[in-house]
Amino acid sequence: MWDRLRFYVPFAWRFVVLRHPDPLIYGIALTDRCNLRCRGCQVSNADRPDLTWEQLVDAMQNAWSRGFRELYFSGGEPMLWRDGEHTLEHAILEAKRIGFFHVHVYTNGTLGLDTSADLVWVSMDGLPGTFEKRRGDHFKQVERAVRQGQRPRSAPKGRHHLRHRQQHSRWHRAVPAVGDGNEVSRYRGNVLLSHTLLRAR
Repeated sequence: MWDRLRFYVPFAWRFVVLRHPDPLIYGIALTDRCNLRCRGCQVSNADRPDLTWEQLVDAMQNAWSRGFRELYFSGGEPMLWRDGEHTLEHAILEAKRIGFFHVHVYTNGTLGLDTSADLVWVSMDGLPGTFEKRRGDHFKQVERAVRQGQRPRSAPKGRHHLRHRQQHSRWHRAVPAVGDGNEVSRYRGNVLLSHTLLRAR
């Protein structure tokens, strides 16, 4: 805890008072392979090679040395990443060993949420009906993964534009159900920024 305070207090001073934006959050796309073919997605299944374990470790160490302290893994679908015996879980443990304060994972949720990441962001592009149009018939599968997972912190993320109050109300009623009764903590403006934490159980 004290290590983080020693980092964040000077960081906040430089950012807020001195207007000096130091690096903080670093993202690594482990693979562009994905088990879904979502409508409008332009970053997956583009035949780019996966990162090797050596490339991944080098990228994390380089990011740490440059001052980044928060790390996230994405894809494609990061749960698919493999390099020999190394998996996403090995990458998370290595990131924590290097010293990153928090390790996040962005996933479509169809392969489960079995990970030691500090926070898992689950893609939920709207209510049933809207979700299927973009991602296919996987809403119940993803909902089940969130309900059954042992994640202390999982969060739906999406791009659902709330055009009027009725849609806002429908989403507000539906999303808390994804997480067995937990409540979404924040809305902003007229667009649901679904990077919102479900309160830990």
